[in-house]
Amino acid sequence: LANKLAGDSENTLDLCSGTGALTISSNWTGYHRCEEISQRALPVLLFNLAIRGISGTVANRDTITSETSRLWELKKGDKYSSITETDPAKDSRKYDKIISNPPYSLKIPNAKKYEHDERFCYGITPNGFSDYLFVEDAIYRLTDDGIAVFILPHGVLFRGNREESIRKTLLQANLIDAIIGLPDKMFLNTGIPVFIMILRKNRSQDNVLFIDASAEFEKHGKQNILTSEQIDKIVAAVKLRS
Repeated sequence: LANKLAGDSENTLDLCSGTGALTISSNWTGYHRCEEISQRALPVLLFNLAIRGISGTVANRDTITSETSRLWELKKGDKYSSITETDPAKDSRKYDKIISNPPYSLKIPNAKKYEHDERFCYGITPNGFSDYLFVEDAIYRLTDDGIAVFILPHGVLFRGNREESIRKTLLQANLIDAIIGLPDKMFLNTGIPVFIMILRKNRSQDNVLFIDASAEFEKHGKQNILTSEQIDKIVAAVKLRS
């Protein structure tokens, strides 16, 4: 669903890519970059990309800063054992498409120390709720016609104080394109319902589309899933803004 909403791109960033699920389900032509903050996920991520012939770069980055501690380059046809690590460099590239399922409400000690970082010009989150910092990082790294699709917990929509101020600033900047509420129990590691936030630069509309897709699911044991028909229904509603 996230990739169909974002569309195809020759220049894609998977921010907080985990073991690579969003990248694998993407139409991965062109340049693809995965960034992951967890050391434990990296070997599985590299293996998952290699066995599918996905080329691009994989970066192990600091939680919020864009500093990269390790960087790997994957070429189509590389075996897992032949993946080469290269010297990390600051990524100054802008991306047409950014997809992300970041760690929900990750604690960032002393987040205020980033208040002079130009990426976070919409505001700094409380230490315990870093969700909007990942969103702001993505906005900064988008091309002028780019799209970012985030999977986030509902608290991001409703919490007050600094997060409320960030939401208001993003709305005033006309960056939030759509909000799509999804069913609960869609992930193995959490039962909470999530939503998708779509962000665009230079939007032609000045409104925000809200879609309640919380009833669009089929039960598979203890999990809920979206069928291909339900995914297409949601995507069509977004495209038609209906």
